[in-house]
Amino acid sequence: MNKRLLIVSVIVVASVVAITGYYLSSASASREAVKSALIYMEAVKTGDFETIFKYHGQSQKRRFLIMLKGGERVKDSLDTLYRDQKASFENAWPPQGLRGAWGWMEKFLFTPQGRFELVDVTMKKHQENVSLPLQNIKVRYYAVITIRATYPERDKAPRIGGRALRSALLELKMVHSTNIARTLRGRITTDRWLFDSVSVREDSVEYW
Repeated sequence: MNKRLLIVSVIVVASVVAITGYYLSSASASREAVKSALIYMEAVKTGDFETIFKYHGQSQKRRFLIMLKGGERVKDSLDTLYRDQKASFENAWPPQGLRGAWGWMEKFLFTPQGRFELVDVTMKKHQENVSLPLQNIKVRYYAVITIRATYPERDKAPRIGGRALRSALLELKMVHSTNIARTLRGRITTDRWLFDSVSVREDSVEYW
C-alpha cells in the first residue's frame, strides 16, 4: 500500500469512527434531552418552580455565571436570582401571537388539561467560527423535540392573541448545560439537558 493510499485509508476509517460515535452518542443524548424536557413540562404544568428553575436554561446560565464569578455575596445573588425568576414566571402575560419572543410562553402551553404526544427528536449542531481553519471550529449540539399538543376543553385551552388553541405541534429546543454559553465552556461540571425555548409550528395550528 503506497503512502498516499494509506493516508486516505486512515482518514476514511477515522471519519467512519467519528460518524459512528456521533450517532451512538446522539441516540443517548436524545433520550436524555427528552427525559429533561418531560421533567420540565411536568414542572410547568404543576407550577413546581424549584424544578422549573433547575431545568430552565436562562436561569441556570445566570446561576452558573454568578457562581463562577464568586465573591462574598454569592448566596445573596443566587437568592435574588431565584426570587426574580419566580416573580417573572408568576407574572408572565399570555402570548399575543405565534411569532416573537414571549417570556415564559411554556407556562401557557404546558397546561394541566393539555395532552402531549412525542412526535420526533432531532439532534442538530451549531458551528461557530466557520470561516476559521477546521481545528478552530467549535461545534455545539442541541436537541429539537417535536410534541403534538391537544387541548380538549375549550374554556381551559391556551389563548394566543385571544383565540383558544385546540391543537398544534410544539417544538422544544433543549441545550446541554456544558454548551449553554461560550464563556462557560469547559468550566461547568453539571451534566443536564436544559430547556431553551418553545415555539408553535404555525402550519399545524388548529383553533377552537
